[in-house]
Amino acid sequence: VILDDIIGDQLEHEEHHFSKRDAKHVKKALLDIKKYAPFRAALKNVFMLFYVMSKYKMGLGEMTEMYGRYVTSWGGKQVSYKFEGYKDGELVATVEKGAMTDSHLYAKADTKSLIEDETYDVTRIEIKALSQYNNVLPYDNSVIDIETNDVLDVIGPKAVALIGGQIAFWVKTKGVSGEGIVKIHNAKLGDKEIKINVIKK
Repeated sequence: VILDDIIGDQLEHEEHHFSKRDAKHVKKALLDIKKYAPFRAALKNVFMLFYVMSKYKMGLGEMTEMYGRYVTSWGGKQVSYKFEGYKDGELVATVEKGAMTDSHLYAKADTKSLIEDETYDVTRIEIKALSQYNNVLPYDNSVIDIETNDVLDVIGPKAVALIGGQIAFWVKTKGVSGEGIVKIHNAKLGDKEIKINVIKK
């Protein structure tokens, strides 16, 4: 889904005193400036912006404040967006996006039941650094420490760095039945513990 309008009908509010037509011109110009920068925006859109400014006796400072308020949130509170998906008129999905203010660790095993028979059994464990909106933090490359109890072994190193905010590793059985425990630690993101049932035939 590509969103090319982050202003909507906000410029049509009474506080701006814009007509519907003028609000449409201002919105088009502001979004054009955001996309292409002021000196590369379409000349007709910039011209219309100055026309509206003149019509409503607005100074450049007022238009800059409007740009900051509706397009970039400069100096204001951080903006978040909620997307709602409907099917046959019924709400079926909601996703929120916004600036990261909090983070947490996500860990999930492909399976939580392993059976060792003629050879060992394995499972993959996926790790992610997530924001409060559960978006992957792609610039997080911090180290994850892995610890297991006597029932499981880590395949590979017990300290791995996130790549693009995520990574996966494998654990294997080691010849005994019982409850396998995998402890995952990150100094910034916190701790996770995964329990895996192991049966030795």
